[in-house]
Amino acid sequence: MSTNPTEGPRDPWWVRSPTWLLFGLFFVAVSAVVVVVVLAVADVAGEVAGTIAPDDAAIAPASATTFPVDVTVVTEPVDVTISVEFDVGSEGVFTADPSGPICPAGFMTDEPGPAEQRGQQMVLEAVNVFTCEDGSGTFTVKSFVILYSDFTTTSDWIVIDGTASYTRLQGQGTGVSTPIDFPLKLGVFTGEMRID
Repeated sequence: MSTNPTEGPRDPWWVRSPTWLLFGLFFVAVSAVVVVVVLAVADVAGEVAGTIAPDDAAIAPASATTFPVDVTVVTEPVDVTISVEFDVGSEGVFTADPSGPICPAGFMTDEPGPAEQRGQQMVLEAVNVFTCEDGSGTFTVKSFVILYSDFTTTSDWIVIDGTASYTRLQGQGTGVSTPIDFPLKLGVFTGEMRID
């Protein structure tokens, strides 16, 4: 505190210290620029997001996949049983459990491949094409068959192809066949199928 009685009122701090005044003005100016930049970036980001994100109506859910005819669409394996009455190397008719992912009835062609003798058994591959009578499509099964001396067979099978409603059909299982009235045989395919 001054003891000089003749000393008048002191000047304000911003007059005595112009450096602090300049620093304050600079800080305010920088803050304003930062706010403007942030708002501009947010606005641009919103416009870009609007051009990238499609309308909700344009997003088709996976369940919206359409099929030529009504079929049971499943994503989990379903137990199936297909019964076929056929002539070896020719064709026959089949029926299937209607709760599965395939049609309930149709025609099957049997196309045996090369065979190999192993003792009293014959080992071969066969390709069976199933054509649905309701027009829903076809699916092809490849079987690895063991033919026994009594003309019965056991096999392992797998779906290798499909058309129309069955282009995404998957499945595998086992099969048996027995003679019923030569040359007719009764074949039964059991296993699991799914439309992925």
